[in-house]
Amino acid sequence: MKRGLAVTVLEAAPRVLARVTAPALSDFYERVHREAGVESPDRRGWSAVSRQGWPRGICPLRKRRIVSADFVLIGIGLVPNTELAEGAGLNVDDGIVVDEASRTSDPDIYAIGDCVMHAHHGFLQRKIRLESVPNALEQARAVAASITGRPISSGNRALVLVRPI
Repeated sequence: MKRGLAVTVLEAAPRVLARVTAPALSDFYERVHREAGVESPDRRGWSAVSRQGWPRGICPLRKRRIVSADFVLIGIGLVPNTELAEGAGLNVDDGIVVDEASRTSDPDIYAIGDCVMHAHHGFLQRKIRLESVPNALEQARAVAASITGRPISSGNRALVLVRPI
């Protein structure tokens, strides 16, 4: 809106930022964007991109109508780059598999960031790959604690989740 452009966001997840934040924070960001003039008509993704040279619009799944656009930006999420880890013989499963200290299947190799798959997260009781800056920072703290022989405290676990109180 600041540049005179109409902006429409079609989200595939049930809410914006669903994988990395609590519903209250998602609601906050959606409200801020709505107040700035961003439309978000349907939260069930889209089914097709209409093209004539450049993409010209998107067809939301529920509406079955084309949302016209002069420019389409599609965020597909991250595909972890694991080729180097695979070449080194590390365990890979939709990311480089690590433990709580971000240690890989080779005890002398650590991995942090968006390419990491936590094999078992204590709070969630499942494996998870979380792409977020706060998570990468906490992973770095966990690695530093592990390398220097300090315990990994609850303040520097390798995975941080924001959830409602």
